[in-house]
Amino acid sequence: MEKKKVLVYILIVLFLVLGLFFYFVLDKDESVDDGSSKILNFLVTEISDGVFIKKALQNDFIEIEKEELTEANSTIKTSKSGRAVAETSGGAITVIDRNSEIILSFEGDGTTVNLISGNIWSHIAKIFEKGEFYEVKTQNAVATVRGTSFGTLLLGETTTFLIKEGTVLITPFDLEGNLLFAKEKTVSQGFKVIAKRGSDLLISKLNNSDLNLEWYLFNNPKDKIQENKIQEPTNISSTPPPTTTTSTPVYQAPKSISLPKIPEIISVKPTKILIDRENIQSAIVFIEGKNLFNAKYVTLGPDPINYLIEGDTSIKIDLNDSQQSGVFDISIIDQFGNVSTLENALEIINGQKI
Repeated sequence: MEKKKVLVYILIVLFLVLGLFFYFVLDKDESVDDGSSKILNFLVTEISDGVFIKKALQNDFIEIEKEELTEANSTIKTSKSGRAVAETSGGAITVIDRNSEIILSFEGDGTTVNLISGNIWSHIAKIFEKGEFYEVKTQNAVATVRGTSFGTLLLGETTTFLIKEGTVLITPFDLEGNLLFAKEKTVSQGFKVIAKRGSDLLISKLNNSDLNLEWYLFNNPKDKIQENKIQEPTNISSTPPPTTTTSTPVYQAPKSISLPKIPEIISVKPTKILIDRENIQSAIVFIEGKNLFNAKYVTLGPDPINYLIEGDTSIKIDLNDSQQSGVFDISIIDQFGNVSTLENALEIINGQKI
């Protein structure tokens, strides 16, 4: 009889232990999985055809149709015609331009967008709580925000940030890929930052060329300048109104007039410069040409550089003491990707007399 009682007690204890195990361990694991599956997801919606996704454990890209729910560490790539929007449940929206590639990931309570190539625009509507963040990372710098709207453009070895609203904390990388916290800057709306690995951040106000970039206007359509209104008086005074028919295509003339003309480089002056590193002196070079108001980028060799449009026939570039010696091509690129290049346009010599 005593043996039966002991056996009953043992069975009761065993059932209690098993019950506690299922309640505290298995149920807890299931609840964590449910919560994480909600957080660690992105909704990707195509704006135009040509959007591809490679999920974390996949080897190949798959073209999406309309929209796709994807998890962290997924790669999104667009073709020359494709554009897309990636949204998180935390309220962050990333618009992806044509010919672009990003990797979406989560780190703790934050979202990281690693821009591999091309352009993105970030809209963060809410101010994050403590510990939350949204950051854009390129090979040159990391931009961390808590509520803003800004664009990130990666061209060659240079990253450009255009801050439309709020503030952005930008931290550059050194040549070895380490973050240079001593050189990080908090940049307010209305400014742009040019970052290049191993160099100081270049900060300047957004100029007319920045505000007229096709990618800027695509994400901020209310800022678009109504060019036709300016050109209408010229059109009216030079073209008499139709007298024989009311079916004249009135709106075709302003559209044809407002089409941007392709920039063209004619010459560079001077063609040889000395940059004095010892006395920390920069050098100014002028690009002469046609239709230079339509320049989107100016490159020295493969790298974009800061420039100032002084008129439709003149652009000024200011080269600092960090510029390397050599003979360089100079190119101008417009918003549609048209390129005008003057080969072997400029010779730069550092630290010696010419």
